[in-house]
Amino acid sequence: MAEVAVRVVGLSWGCWKCRESTVCVLGLTSKRLRDYKTGNHAVEVAKCLLIAADKADIADCLAPSVKGIASHCAACGAVQDNFDLRREARERYYWDDDNAAYDALADGSVDYAAWREIEIGEFPW
Repeated sequence: MAEVAVRVVGLSWGCWKCRESTVCVLGLTSKRLRDYKTGNHAVEVAKCLLIAADKADIADCLAPSVKGIASHCAACGAVQDNFDLRREARERYYWDDDNAAYDALADGSVDYAAWREIEIGEFPW
């Protein structure tokens, strides 16, 4: 079965509550960093890839949310899934190129059928 190379992307930023630096997962991508996926299945795949990359501490801070992925601050536990995080992600992408805007947290692969399910899950109509 065909495999699709995927990457977990995120960004480091100061927590809105405690101001400590924390890593927030934005989503899972197969192409351009801007086109990351955030559905529930993407969260599970991202967790598995992070654990395989010895980043269980980041995986433990992930949870599905209404907007896709919620990251919790590693220091204080505050949910970082809010407007400011999304705005920061957009600004970094706008001002940086694809390769520098976000952090590559983990790489791996999923079978093609699973990736299509993740892509379609983003737009269930």
